[in-house]
Amino acid sequence: GESDSSVDSADAEPSAGAADHQQQQQQDGQPQEQQEQQKANTPQHYMFGFQPHGLYPTGAGFLPWMPSFRQHFPQLSPVTLTATVIFFPPFIRDICCWAGFRQVSKHTFLSALREKGSVVFCPGGQAELVHAWKAFLPGSKRQVVLHTRHKGFCRIAIEQNAALVPVLSLGENLQLKMVNLPSLQAATYRRIGFPVPFVLSGRWLFTPFPRKTPLVYVIGKPLQPPGHTPGQHVESVAVDELHKQYYESLVDLFERYKHLHPDFKDAKIVLTDA
Repeated sequence: GESDSSVDSADAEPSAGAADHQQQQQQDGQPQEQQEQQKANTPQHYMFGFQPHGLYPTGAGFLPWMPSFRQHFPQLSPVTLTATVIFFPPFIRDICCWAGFRQVSKHTFLSALREKGSVVFCPGGQAELVHAWKAFLPGSKRQVVLHTRHKGFCRIAIEQNAALVPVLSLGENLQLKMVNLPSLQAATYRRIGFPVPFVLSGRWLFTPFPRKTPLVYVIGKPLQPPGHTPGQHVESVAVDELHKQYYESLVDLFERYKHLHPDFKDAKIVLTDA
């Protein structure tokens, strides 16, 4: 391969058994023994939140195929959810379809969870592309920027009783470099949902071929959502709390494991909703 890559499972993984991670939930009119039996027979769903979003977030696609991921999560085959724009370019579209990727929308999110039981997605979205250049700053000025504005994925996790698993990616933003016009790119992202100009340089000038750089993926402990009765409204307080736990976990993973990547030992992590 072009890059050295590794997966570190920082905390407990769901391969220990679905019953170990079941959220306690009461159901009216059923004996306790029947409730417990239903919970034991109901497989846990998992949502892997992958951040930061690379200029080409290829890691979100090949992470589930890596032997080390399979070792930690042998019973899972997550569906990778990607932006709709990826399915327009013919060659890239064909690769995505061959790999089983799906467009990220609430409908496909829910259908993938029902069919496969787990998904990989990028909660920060394309907003993180605007900050990708900060990974190239020298020494202690180097930043890993996570965009925190989106909260819908936390609501889905609660509604579907799905464990939310933080995944920290280190090194993807060093594979390619975007022509840096941050003010214009931030303005066009706010206007049309995509940073313009989106001109990349790779190993050989303006080519899409990535530079050779180490890749490190750190998988955190699954965060269990609060108990929820299907069909009932999810309170904003519960969404905010799970959202807070998710980003606190990513910050903790960064501080504990950034030393695994030679270019991020002195870097800082920044959370932003701008």
